[in-house]
Amino acid sequence: MKTEPALSHFSCHGEVDYDSPLQSKLLTADWEVNPLNVNQIQLRYLEKPQLAYLSACFTAHGGVENQLDESVHLAGALQHAGFPNIIGSAWYVGEEALLAVVQRLYTLLGQSLSSGTPQIGLF
Repeated sequence: MKTEPALSHFSCHGEVDYDSPLQSKLLTADWEVNPLNVNQIQLRYLEKPQLAYLSACFTAHGGVENQLDESVHLAGALQHAGFPNIIGSAWYVGEEALLAVVQRLYTLLGQSLSSGTPQIGLF
C-alpha cells in the first residue's frame, strides 16, 4: 500500500509559462527531463493531503499579465489534485522573507499538532 504525505513542501524555483499556463512548472531536481507542470499536477488525485507549501516564486501566478486571479497556476493545480490548503506566491519571494514565513509556519504547526489543536494561524 502506497502512503501519501499529508504535507508536501516544495522548496525550489517556479517558472510561469505566459504563452501556455498549463506548462508552468516547478523546477525540481529533474525538471529538464521530467518537469512537474500544472497540467501533470492537476491530473493527479491524492487521497488525504492536507497542506502543500510552495517555497517558490510565482506559484500562484496564472501566467496572464494583469490577471492575477487567473486560476491556471501551480497552486490551483495542487487544489485540483486534492490539497485543501495551499501556500503559494503570486510574485517574487526574497529568501529572508521566505525563511521567516517558513520558520513561523512550522513553529505554529508543531505547536498546533503537539497541543491537539487542528488549526493554525499565521497572523
